[in-house]
Amino acid sequence: DSWVHLAEVGWMTQDFMGMGPGTYRLQYTFTDDRGNGGMGAAFNMQQRMGKNSPLGFFSRAGVMDEDAAAINNVKAAASAGLVLQAPFTGSGWGSKANHDQLAFGFTWQRAANSYPDARNQNEYGLELSAVIQVTPTFFLQPDVQYIFNPAGQTDRSGEFVFQLQGVFRF
Repeated sequence: DSWVHLAEVGWMTQDFMGMGPGTYRLQYTFTDDRGNGGMGAAFNMQQRMGKNSPLGFFSRAGVMDEDAAAINNVKAAASAGLVLQAPFTGSGWGSKANHDQLAFGFTWQRAANSYPDARNQNEYGLELSAVIQVTPTFFLQPDVQYIFNPAGQTDRSGEFVFQLQGVFRF
């Protein structure tokens, strides 16, 4: 009985103010939860920290009205972090030729007022993620997170999350 529609407009540039490639996106969300319409908006950016630098920065921030937040129990969220491209070698595993990356980030989420089980209104997290090209068309993305003050937990002050994603590129 719930649906979400997302509209997105973005801008990609090969050189943003002399810092190299960057991607900037504005998203607008329309939702319906059992007849209650809602809206939200978010801004996402990724920017290399110099034309030839292996270091990049990312940031995301968004907010939903109460009706939209009722769908996923999140009223507002923000994250930011650093990405190191080709973190280990010039060729082979860990290289730019393999599109390999290592990233570290911080996240914050504010629970919706309508979230009935929210013990904590604000939860925070740290995340370490990698992109590893296994073949020319297949990437593995292991990711480990530690969430402080999980909103839905009543018996713990923190929780580890691990995921392993496989991505095929055609």
